[in-house]
Amino acid sequence: MFSNSMMMAAQPPASSGSSDPLSIIGANDLLGWWRAFDDPGTAGQLTDKSGNSHHLLQPTSTKEFSMLAAAINGHDAWKADGIDDFYKASFTVAATRELWAIIRKRKDSGWQNVFDGGSISSQLVYNYNGDTYLSMYAGALLRVSSSQPTSFLYHRLLFNGASSEMAQNGVLIASGDTGSSLSGGLTVGSSSNGTQPSHYDYADFWLINRATTTAEQTSLNSYITATYAL
Repeated sequence: MFSNSMMMAAQPPASSGSSDPLSIIGANDLLGWWRAFDDPGTAGQLTDKSGNSHHLLQPTSTKEFSMLAAAINGHDAWKADGIDDFYKASFTVAATRELWAIIRKRKDSGWQNVFDGGSISSQLVYNYNGDTYLSMYAGALLRVSSSQPTSFLYHRLLFNGASSEMAQNGVLIASGDTGSSLSGGLTVGSSSNGTQPSHYDYADFWLINRATTTAEQTSLNSYITATYAL
């Protein structure tokens, strides 16, 4: 569960003259935005900053994330214990959707489900069968042979059937078919039923109800660079 008695370290400014996901995308298309460093970890909830109240919930206190102080560029992050920590919310999501995430893998440990949808295996971002790199799945497997070190990286994960994409630190590393399962929400830290949990740290992530434009990607990359020095 959340550690440090829910206390948060003093945080540096979020950015320097840079827009954030809400101002770049807008509340109509930004389904949810969850950021660790200004979320004190109210019991059982990761608070949605998009204004859409898609809070990620975990009713069991022993299955909540812990807090890592000053984990990335002076900002706090959430830590999933790789045992049973996860949060989940159910809401309507379009067939084409895009997940952005600033995350860190702490270790390789078999199957690790970093994200899923509201129903099982509907929006998986995971280490497939012990792979050291991430893959995507929503009915079909997009397996990505690209290095994923144990440091914070940011990912753009477009679920769009045969035109799906994964970018890492602003560089496209894979494209192909992830299938067309509808996600029905978002799970973070495991699959939607709590199995195959992750040994990952989460600084910031958001879900968009469509694909982003090149201009939006440039602005979001700038927000990440300004805030997290990635």
